Amino acid sequence: MAWEYLGGEKLTTTADILTVDGMAEKESLALQIIGINSGQIEPALVFNNDTATNYSQKLSVNGGSFTTTTGQTNLELSSSTHPQYANVSITNFETEDKLVISGTVSRSTAGAAYPPDRWETVGEWDNSSDYITRIDIVNNGSGDFDADTEVIIFGA
Repeated sequence: MAWEYLGGEKLTTTADILTVDGMAEKESLALQIIGINSGQIEPALVFNNDTATNYSQKLSVNGGSFTTTTGQTNLELSSSTHPQYANVSITNFETEDKLVISGTVSRSTAGAAYPPDRWETVGEWDNSSDYITRIDIVNNGSGDFDADTEVIIFGA
């Protein structure tokens, strides 16, 4: 399996959304997201501009119990007032629901005595008739994505 670059976006100013559209149809997707914060940011994924309640997920913070949510309008990745880094893997078979696994890390309290915070997300997009060809990284937080927030997408 050979991975190829499918697209990306890097902000030059504050915003609440990054969009990569017109991606080639690939059965495996990998995203790297660098979230630079201006206040509280809560990155979430939206596929093919679908904001209906077609998403479900389990989310764990710092190794704690998973919280299950269904009927959501996106897949939440994390929540922090500090910069964040996320790796996301997605199965993207046209005739199957899309499965997502994500790991996100963010600085906690400054200093070597404090380990970073981490979020683990597993989720599903209930769509078994389309490939994902557009991904939006939306901010559900009260702050903004700051300049240099970036998403890079690879496919295989």
